[in-house]
Amino acid sequence: MLNSLQPILTQAHQRKRGRKTKSRPIYVSRKIEVMYAKALLTIVDDMHSETVRQLMPLTTPHIGDGKMAAADGLFDRFKFLFDALRALITGRVVNVANGLATKIVFTQKQASDTQLADLLRKQTGIDFNGLMRDEDLQQAVADAIQANVGLIKSIPQEYFDRVEKAVMASLQGGTLHQDLADELG
Repeated sequence: MLNSLQPILTQAHQRKRGRKTKSRPIYVSRKIEVMYAKALLTIVDDMHSETVRQLMPLTTPHIGDGKMAAADGLFDRFKFLFDALRALITGRVVNVANGLATKIVFTQKQASDTQLADLLRKQTGIDFNGLMRDEDLQQAVADAIQANVGLIKSIPQEYFDRVEKAVMASLQGGTLHQDLADELG
């Protein structure tokens, strides 16, 4: 395919007279980056508020709680609630991750494709819009979506590992709640 394009590009290049324009780099939209960052921060804020809501009952023990066996200690209660919370939040994030990643990648692809097609049309005089839908490019988009989904899914895992480590160390060390909040904040 590249061999068939070479004569066309040479011919288009020879027709253009005068000073050749320098090509501009593809502009990455800050609006898309801000939208992505806000969506990720919303996920983290939801995880934080749900964690506080679910784990606050641990600070005030309830006598005769029917969900746990009577022999359960503070560590067991924390582990039970924390595992349930981790499963709940991870399920929510998995549902959101694919849609968010697809939206962000396609928005960025559309913006960069139009810029690239305009740049190539100005440089060569040939419209490359049809080639922008090539299978190799679609595979690159799918790979980018999967990478973003992996990133979004890793957020709750890292968050809960950090919170669990801090709370367990706090429970074992007997530190104050304020010190724990400062460490997590």
